[in-house]
Amino acid sequence: MARLAGLIVMTAVQLTLAASRLKNIGMSQWLALLMLVPIANLVVGYMLLVCQPGYVEINKLDAVGKLVGWLIFTCVVIVLVLIFGPAVAGY
Repeated sequence: MARLAGLIVMTAVQLTLAASRLKNIGMSQWLALLMLVPIANLVVGYMLLVCQPGYVEINKLDAVGKLVGWLIFTCVVIVLVLIFGPAVAGY
């Protein structure tokens, strides 16, 4: 029962922080609910990490956002190669 309560509290905190960050970016705070959807949470999480404040008005990433975006992309590619590389190579 305590685990369930902890999970509910952690989810509420996550949604609150995501809504706050989405407001900072200039997007609708309702998008924070997409953090509960399995694939959509990856897209929303990516936006939360990469987009700078006021992204909606500028619609361009700054240098730090581009760097973080490329780092995330590179890490995903490395993980996919490590997972599926041996299977493709015939091991």
